[in-house]
Amino acid sequence: MRRLDLTELVDKVRFRFPRQREHRDLMPSLKHFNVSEAFERTCGHPEHAPPGNRRSMENQLLMLRQAHAERPEILLWHALAISCLRRDTSHTPKARALFFKIWDEQAEWMAQNLNGRWLISALQTFSDHG
Repeated sequence: MRRLDLTELVDKVRFRFPRQREHRDLMPSLKHFNVSEAFERTCGHPEHAPPGNRRSMENQLLMLRQAHAERPEILLWHALAISCLRRDTSHTPKARALFFKIWDEQAEWMAQNLNGRWLISALQTFSDHG
């Protein structure tokens, strides 16, 4: 990967937060989550900037809200699901179900509209959890 100039991605993988068992569930309820509605709604800007780094899932969600502001909300939930899966949280089964629900219902749109960073993250997630 380093030969393909993916050094930044290699470094990111090395510094994942491997276990974060204790944190609040910030994902939407799977029972009530509607992919089509999340596809149609746009993300608003966060109420405030994250007070710290992305180690805290609450801060990670604020950073993801900033990154996805004015874009379809489905991208935010996709990114949060991946973030939870990368951290091996107590919510891993829910995050996996959310990730696959999004891809099962909007695969073509996701593949066409994710930027390179999130497309690579999605592929890594399929590899790790597929």
